[in-house]
Amino acid sequence: MKRYIIIGILILAVITFGKLYFEMRADRNRLRGNQEDLLRRTSLFQKEAAESAENVRQLTLKIQELKAGRPELVKKIKDKGVRPKDIQNITITVAEAKAEIKAPLQEEIRMTDTIPKIISKIEWTDGYFTLKGVIEDKILTGSGTYRDTLFQTLYRVPKKFLFIRWGTKEVRQVAKFSNPNAKIVYQEVLKVEK
Repeated sequence: MKRYIIIGILILAVITFGKLYFEMRADRNRLRGNQEDLLRRTSLFQKEAAESAENVRQLTLKIQELKAGRPELVKKIKDKGVRPKDIQNITITVAEAKAEIKAPLQEEIRMTDTIPKIISKIEWTDGYFTLKGVIEDKILTGSGTYRDTLFQTLYRVPKKFLFIRWGTKEVRQVAKFSNPNAKIVYQEVLKVEK
């Protein structure tokens, strides 16, 4: 009878240590992927027609790591009414756009209290930017509008062995703007695991 109890305890110990081993191995692989991604952070490349695109790998974080490493991000998410344990993916994209503006000034004479004033108008558009304003007393008053579309593609890169594709090696995201004047400054993709 003692023999069966000892065998049962040994089997239970082997199963427990096997489970711990595979959990630690999965965590090690996750951290290795995160380190590789941080070392070769992003590759920014110019596409045809001067479109800017960025390709980044997805970082995989646990909820505790997200709370410890990014408390300001967790606070923003909580402020929107989302619990951190309900988060699956977070995408952060920072962009900037610059445009060279050359627009003719249109002068107009307006009567204010029987005193003529010269007022200059400016109107300019290029399909993405629209600028309208009035220059009066050397002060520009007006408005500017920026329109653009951000295209994001999330895809998986499969593992390969002897030309056989299986599983998922990593998840990548490619983002680009339709505006040739816009440029992606920074992009990050986070996957949150339980």
